[in-house]
Amino acid sequence: MTDDTNARGREPTGPPGPTEPLTPSQIGPYRLHELLGEGGMGEVYRATQSEPVRREVALKIIKPGMDTKEVVARFQSERQALAVMDHSSIAKVLDAGATEAGRPYFVMELVRGVPLDEYCDVHKLSTVERLELFIRVCEAVHHAHQKGVVHRDLKPSNVLVTVQDDKPIPKVIDFGIAKAVGHALTDHTLATTVGQMLGTPAYMSPEQAEQSGLDVDTRTDVYALGVMLYELLSGTLPFDSKALSKPDFVLQWLIRERDVPTPSARLASLLETQQTVARNRRTDVRTLRRELRGDLDWIVMKAMEKDRTRRYDAASQFAADLRRFLDAEPVSARPPSAGYRLRKFARRHRGALAAGVVLVLALVGGSALATVGFVRAARSAARASAAADRAQAVNAFLDQMLRAADPVRGGEAETTVREVLDAASQEVSGGALEDSPLVEAAVRRSIGGTYMHLGLLDEAEQHLEQSWALLRTTPGAEDLERVAVLDELGQIRVRQGDAGAAEELYRLALALADSAGLSSDGGAGESTVNSVRNDLGLALRDMDRIDEAAEVLEALAASERRIRAPDDVELASTLNNLALVKRAQGDIQGAIDLFGETLGVLRAAFGERHVYVATVMESIGSLEQRMGRYAAADSLMTAALDMRREILGDRHRDIANGLNALGLLHTETGAYDEADAYFQEALAMSLDMYGEAHPLTASVLNNIGVLHLQRVEATEAEVAFRRALSIREDVLGERHRYTLNTRANLAAAILLSGRAQEAAALAGEAVQAEREIGLTDAALQGAALVTWGRALTELGRFQEAEAPLLEAYEIQEDALGAEHARTRKAIEALVALYEAWGMEEQAVEWRER
Repeated sequence: MTDDTNARGREPTGPPGPTEPLTPSQIGPYRLHELLGEGGMGEVYRATQSEPVRREVALKIIKPGMDTKEVVARFQSERQALAVMDHSSIAKVLDAGATEAGRPYFVMELVRGVPLDEYCDVHKLSTVERLELFIRVCEAVHHAHQKGVVHRDLKPSNVLVTVQDDKPIPKVIDFGIAKAVGHALTDHTLATTVGQMLGTPAYMSPEQAEQSGLDVDTRTDVYALGVMLYELLSGTLPFDSKALSKPDFVLQWLIRERDVPTPSARLASLLETQQTVARNRRTDVRTLRRELRGDLDWIVMKAMEKDRTRRYDAASQFAADLRRFLDAEPVSARPPSAGYRLRKFARRHRGALAAGVVLVLALVGGSALATVGFVRAARSAARASAAADRAQAVNAFLDQMLRAADPVRGGEAETTVREVLDAASQEVSGGALEDSPLVEAAVRRSIGGTYMHLGLLDEAEQHLEQSWALLRTTPGAEDLERVAVLDELGQIRVRQGDAGAAEELYRLALALADSAGLSSDGGAGESTVNSVRNDLGLALRDMDRIDEAAEVLEALAASERRIRAPDDVELASTLNNLALVKRAQGDIQGAIDLFGETLGVLRAAFGERHVYVATVMESIGSLEQRMGRYAAADSLMTAALDMRREILGDRHRDIANGLNALGLLHTETGAYDEADAYFQEALAMSLDMYGEAHPLTASVLNNIGVLHLQRVEATEAEVAFRRALSIREDVLGERHRYTLNTRANLAAAILLSGRAQEAAALAGEAVQAEREIGLTDAALQGAALVTWGRALTELGRFQEAEAPLLEAYEIQEDALGAEHARTRKAIEALVALYEAWGMEEQAVEWRER
């Protein structure tokens, strides 16, 4: 729930639904007023208490029809969790009870505030002011931890800021999924099902995302606090919106495994918005980056360590380090140890590391990887010997540098990885290896790669560029090393926001690999080439160059089918991505086939009942629907939703997606009441989990608009489409294919209301934009063309209307078949055109089709 009283409320006396009981207007001494917020299980009302004191309060009551055993247990847990806490920055519980009908409720102080991030930006708080406010949040969370309560869903919208005596006071709210630590909070059974993903993905710790049954503890909240501070400082989340919208099995892998850039590096990548971020902190970009670099970067990254044993043990430790920073004292956060970075590097490159090579740090690991590539690619004893000599030289140089961090060998115990890197960088730049250019190239690549993983892009770029220059011009350089350096340079360009330059580097790497025969060597060469292909495919897809992305990913899938095991999740991810690209191309059967192959890999890896399996089943069902095979679609999608509910419970993003998909299916088959029920549940769930400005919320609203169109409810359709369009323009951009689809849908609603001139202009703009971006999705193209043609028909511009309607028919008949509902709508529009035009012969001809 969200106690944001700026939200528009509604009176509680009206019926919430055709089958739900009324929410009473009076509960004991509490008179209910408008609805303030609504979550997955409860509704929060502003209420007036009449006795023993008169005051305004917030009353949370369990939703009608939601009083299942599990939901009641969670509701009771929230009530008890709040009751045991007494902190000025945690919303106080004042009373609790149950209605005459047995619906539990509790009463808490009325928090009049706005979300933490919104307050900071609106008031343009400086970095120091943000830290002062955030420290109070940490102290409140620590208080909850001392009472044995873990929040498990900390995020800015669950921290509201109020103003008292001209000072901002944060209030932590919504302990709806809090979990007791060390003692029970309620007599009701409350268990977390293995596989149930509780929380918000953007702020979720790796152990929450793992779904392995591993219990969470206070360090889960520390991680979420780290993400919140990351966002408060840099103006953005560690993972971008595209990463967070990936399939769940990829998203969970990203949260658990993918390293994120430091806040200062992330800020540097925000080429279009970094000026706004800096202005919201009353400074300029250069100064803000300087403020974040160093201690603040390290503090945030320590809180967000994927290995929870390396995080702050308590929120109070997190706050204490921030206090030390503000007081200009040394902070406890330090870069990860050499051994830890080595283990992570080895995991990333397992299979390319050979026994017998000395690995001391990620630096040495990088050079060893290159050396292994040399040896595996060697075609003669002389080349293998030369590679071994280089390996020895590289390891000797880097081992000497590491003495600075080894107290046993005369170094300083407190030396950081950054200091070792800088020392190695200075040494190699001073000419220490100028007589051994290939050794220098390997060392520079290792140094550059490690700088990149630390988010120090300028330093990384310098060393990788010089490594590439040496490898390009020195006789005897190995092609595998050249390919790997080009790939890493491409990754630097992507992080710098220059996708065009990255594409050039990826393509150069692939051309070099092909000429050297690395693309199909079945070993380290092919594995490296596949990494380049994947990077290129993702870059092209993100640039909306769908056909090119398909070409690259098809080649990658073919290679991975050869070299990966039939139950390898990486293979499933590649196949899934390619299927999504095929769907965007309009190749529906091709997408179905790929999803089927993905399903086989996932079942081999996880068995018949798994969330990933359910996700792909739903994807196949949606495509069966696209092909007009409604019975098969309903069977697959219903089974997927049932499986998700069994595994994930009743509140999860995947559940909302499944409800949305089934709503659209029932809309298309004319089961409007069932569709409406699915949509309303999906919308409530999406708003509760993500709020208004989210792609899922926009998708559900768009589909609700479609339902209203089918019911010939023009006004309601227009409202839903305008709301969805506003979200999609902000989140996806004005020229995204989904944004253009909603624009065309809005034109259809406007046409239904009788405003043909406005509808024709809007639909025509959508069609033109779809052509400019090269849209190949038959369903989306056809919808815009039919609306445009119908609007022109209404205006009496018959000759202009004919071309788009014929084009819509041809596109959809070719892709979907003559009997598909979308194709039939194009035919109906053509019949109406020819009748209005007075061309009865043509009207009869089309009517007979």
